[in-house]
Amino acid sequence: MNRIPLRLLAALLTVVCASARVPAQQVSVPRATLTPSLGGAAGFVPGLIGGPAVLSPLPMLPLTPSLSFVSAVSAPAPAIVTPVAAISEAPAPIDSPDEKLTPIKIALEALELTAASRHDPSGGSFFDGARAAAHVAPSGRGQAGPKGFIKNADGVWVGGRVAEQSRWIDLLYAELSPHMDLAGVMDVMDDAYAEGRVKLASVEKVAISREIAESSVHLEGTRNWVDAILVDAGGRNIAVHTHRVYFHPAPNNPASEISEGIRRVNKYLEKAKSDFAAGGLAEREMGRKLSQIELNFDTRGYREIENHLRGKEKDFHAAYGNRFIFRYITESRMASAQLRAEYNRLVEKYRDQPEGVMNIIDGVTYSREVGVGHELNSHKKRLQMGLKITQAGRDFFGKRTLSDGRIIEEYKTEFDAVTEPLADAHKPAKERDVLLWEDKSARVWMPLDKIMEETFLYKLRLYRENRAIIEESLGGAPLKVAFSVDVGGRNPEAAKRGLLVWDDPRQKALLEHLKASAPALSAEYGFPVSFIFVNSRPGEDPDLFNQQPIGKNEWAAPHPRGGRKHGRR
Repeated sequence: MNRIPLRLLAALLTVVCASARVPAQQVSVPRATLTPSLGGAAGFVPGLIGGPAVLSPLPMLPLTPSLSFVSAVSAPAPAIVTPVAAISEAPAPIDSPDEKLTPIKIALEALELTAASRHDPSGGSFFDGARAAAHVAPSGRGQAGPKGFIKNADGVWVGGRVAEQSRWIDLLYAELSPHMDLAGVMDVMDDAYAEGRVKLASVEKVAISREIAESSVHLEGTRNWVDAILVDAGGRNIAVHTHRVYFHPAPNNPASEISEGIRRVNKYLEKAKSDFAAGGLAEREMGRKLSQIELNFDTRGYREIENHLRGKEKDFHAAYGNRFIFRYITESRMASAQLRAEYNRLVEKYRDQPEGVMNIIDGVTYSREVGVGHELNSHKKRLQMGLKITQAGRDFFGKRTLSDGRIIEEYKTEFDAVTEPLADAHKPAKERDVLLWEDKSARVWMPLDKIMEETFLYKLRLYRENRAIIEESLGGAPLKVAFSVDVGGRNPEAAKRGLLVWDDPRQKALLEHLKASAPALSAEYGFPVSFIFVNSRPGEDPDLFNQQPIGKNEWAAPHPRGGRKHGRR
């Protein structure tokens, strides 16, 4: 992988110089000032206790036409350069516009010019950067770039908490890579760059004639962020949410990608119904009536997924009238270098507006880095437990019969890690104490039944349904599942001093529930289930959640907590 040698070099320089970063820049990274969403043990784990108009495309790069209709299952054709294509209702190909004349260019210039004059009720400008988190302050030699930003190992501009997380990931990578293959863990960030880019580009387009009232708004009790709330000339509030259809890469197996993409987007649509219904969660959380919901879908170049969504659009229209508007982003896959260049362009354009639209891409990138950091930190913990990591980040496929009788290999799940004790090395495979690991970041509060279902139980059902083929893939060893969980909720100031003080008692309750649930889950699903708890924050004790907590009254120094803020993940 091209990124791995660069990452290793970056991490080694970080270790030697204490603050070096790719490219050769020295930075001083402040502690993140805003806590993002995202762990003591139980069970058997060794060593531990139990209808829109067509919009013009972005003008920066030449476009390729959207895909023509494909009747049979087919893979998306790669494109050399493809910025976000038109968000449209119709599937007609899009011609490359003249950059000087394109309406989107004129509209975005106007958006930037008028941004500073838009004010919220408190008198602060929405886009003037006045409420920004502290940037990373670069010093020494390095490539010139946006003030307060550094290049990560992918050559992408990052700042603030994202830069801090990125440097920590590089340190973990340097420490762990001699012991295991981390390619399956590290090669995920392009998905985040693509998602952030598409979300921001979508907001840019739909905001041409409407003002942005809020951006990157978290819906309490979910893992969902509304990309933007727009206000049109008539004073109507319009929510915008862009969903990039997700599937695990399946080389030479487009049927798996299409099948998984459709399955996942169906789940998204069910959540959209409840979140954005009249009087639903979004309206209650934001304290405003939403007149319309614009859902933008990046179908990743698959016409089959787009056609499926068009059928769902008809169902939504029949049930909700014109409340939901579906738009489609039709473009082929972008080469990694071009994707990162376009991401950097957006950072450079919006870098001074972290409390505005910049938070859209910042939040997406940070969320993905949180997951990568937790996986790496969990690998480190497993090595400390005397376990050999035999697999990491492996995608697992199983057979599925389609409606037309074809049998395909379909993505089922990802094994974050498969381990066995070092002492079992000379035993037959089926006699080894093999553990299949799931690394889960659960920092965002959700109702207990909801987080159990969306984070843990659906995985256990999947393992139960596919137990025979999973055990076969493990060399005949009996299935045992362990979760490494970061529950969050700790007081950051206390954690920096190595002390556990719960800021959010609901997250403490989640930890205690998981500990107590292991025996019942093992009995229900028919194989051993256990949990360990790993704190995955830069500069903090990974075993923090195994400590005896200190009550807030015992935590002497005052640590006032700010109110809820929109726009930070």
